Amino acid sequence: MPIHEDTGEPDYARATPERTREYLYNEAGLEADEADAYVENNARNAQKELGKVKRMKPKMGTSLVQFRAEKAAWQQRMDEAQRNVDYWEGVKNARQQAAPGMAPAQNATHGAEPVAGGTEMQNVGQDTVAPSAPVSGNAVTGEAVQDAAMEKRDSLRRNSPVTGEQVGALAAAEAETNTEPTDAQKEAGNYKKGHVRIDGYDITIENPKGSVRRGTDADGKQWSVTMNNTYGYIRGTEGVDGDHIDIFLSDDPSNGNVFVIDQVKADGTFDEHKVMYGFASAEEARDNYLANYSEGWTGLGTISEVTKDEFKKWIGSSHRKTKPFADYKNVKSITEDVDQPKYDEHGNIIEQN
Repeated sequence: MPIHEDTGEPDYARATPERTREYLYNEAGLEADEADAYVENNARNAQKELGKVKRMKPKMGTSLVQFRAEKAAWQQRMDEAQRNVDYWEGVKNARQQAAPGMAPAQNATHGAEPVAGGTEMQNVGQDTVAPSAPVSGNAVTGEAVQDAAMEKRDSLRRNSPVTGEQVGALAAAEAETNTEPTDAQKEAGNYKKGHVRIDGYDITIENPKGSVRRGTDADGKQWSVTMNNTYGYIRGTEGVDGDHIDIFLSDDPSNGNVFVIDQVKADGTFDEHKVMYGFASAEEARDNYLANYSEGWTGLGTISEVTKDEFKKWIGSSHRKTKPFADYKNVKSITEDVDQPKYDEHGNIIEQN
């Protein structure tokens, strides 16, 4: 177990939740109830810290520059606090898997259920659930959750072409995602999502491949579609709408290039970016994008191809992306030979070719 040079305490930042479980229950000289209390105290403290940071969210003042800087710094603190929460939940989950007959410990702050199938996943952040707002819906706990999650993870491993470390991380992240959140949970965004690191990006998974995505359109009509690709967003980014930038993952995101689609609204104006990550060609990216929408979907806009290195530079070039990807300097549009409208910085058409 790594030991912190300054404090002499275990250096949990350098150990997986499973390694921490092994150390606390088998190597640290603690009785089982003492180790349980230690883990629970750390989990409770992590939740308290998360709630504290959440309440410190900066408020808008008179300077946009200052507000953006304060918000970016706050988001970093939020991500770190949530990673700590996820870590200790992962330790508790590892303990449950090692001793399946033991009743799962309930989180003292908001009664969250244990994370399923996450012992091999890199914990890289979690969407915030305020301690004072319990997650509603059916509470499925115990061995049934563990067995179902493990079976799904193993199935994904057997059938996924992703190789190396990513297979375990991606499969575990997909397995722990709640694919049947209530309408209230979807509205609040506080249902369980998976998290995985792909090529250095912290990705939150909202809809795993094969799950059913549902919603209501502007006319009040309900729709549903079975996801052709795993879908989520890249943490630490901000799109034109103020939310994180959305991403569709290929079956093997370790290969291929990145294709960014400038999704458009019904009137043809720029809507938002949709990242197609790890695809071999523009045609493949386009077909996979459309396969995640209902028949007749008209949101497909310009498709631009970049290498992963070029995409990383674009992500790091500014905090918020406010214009179509194809309009950024040095971006070569795959569909530039097709008539496309010109947009101003707000996404409005200023010139039609």
